[in-house]
Amino acid sequence: MSRRSALRFAVASVALAGAVLAPASAFAAETPGDKGGGGQGPVLPVGTCVVSKEVSVGAGTVAVLLNTNIGPYASFKDAGDGTQVTDWLDRKHPKLPESAGVRAEILDANSASPKLLTKFEGGDVKPLITAFPKAPTKSKCF
Repeated sequence: MSRRSALRFAVASVALAGAVLAPASAFAAETPGDKGGGGQGPVLPVGTCVVSKEVSVGAGTVAVLLNTNIGPYASFKDAGDGTQVTDWLDRKHPKLPESAGVRAEILDANSASPKLLTKFEGGDVKPLITAFPKAPTKSKCF
């Protein structure tokens, strides 16, 4: 399989999981804090291995968790229409600002087992801690 075909396969796999990667032309640079319009995921370098998982975090919100060979990424979307509602969190930006009105933070972002702490519902509801999917191995990279 050619490198280009392998990359297309990887992008299609992530799209099926609900997180669409940026077009190949955007892979040259990382754009911290990019919301990624139109369902686009974080900008990742070519050759990045990705595993993904989606989980409900309350208040009609779904967390999109990506774990890569270069670290974890998390974002949130509306459970109804799928609209992305926050910037992407990553190792450099592990926490939403207080102005977001909700609590979300990647815990242990530099470890092999990162977790996502979220609190999207008010009152006495305790924060939810969700493990990221296990990081991909080199054998799963394209």
